Amino acid sequence: MKTFSTLFAATVFALSTSAFALPSQQPDHFFTQASDYRQTMAADGAERTPGGQALAADGAERTPGGQALAADGAERTPGGQALAADGAERTPGGQALAADGAERTPGGQALAADGAERTPGGQALAADGADRTMTGRQA
Repeated sequence: MKTFSTLFAATVFALSTSAFALPSQQPDHFFTQASDYRQTMAADGAERTPGGQALAADGAERTPGGQALAADGAERTPGGQALAADGAERTPGGQALAADGAERTPGGQALAADGAERTPGGQALAADGADRTMTGRQA
């Protein structure tokens, strides 16, 4: 019986040390749930989006349309293209911008470097904005 009393006392003592420990030393397993959503953090402490992308340096998470930011903080179009450096998202017609900020035609063709538009057939317009005909002659 003495062995049982000693074993019982040792067990009660062991359980009481964890039950009466400081709150910072107690494991928090009573109130945590496996279904709790936890956002991962980058090594440098930057928060990440649910898809794992790092947030922008200013802490902005999403574009006005709800798109997640790229790792470098550049916003992305729904197709994944980075937006222009000035933050412009779309052309007046709603087309997504290319990674370098150049606009694209509905068929996906890049516009000329100077901003001149291209025809549906891919022909560039004149630098002064004058239209070109399908044969390439200026209208």
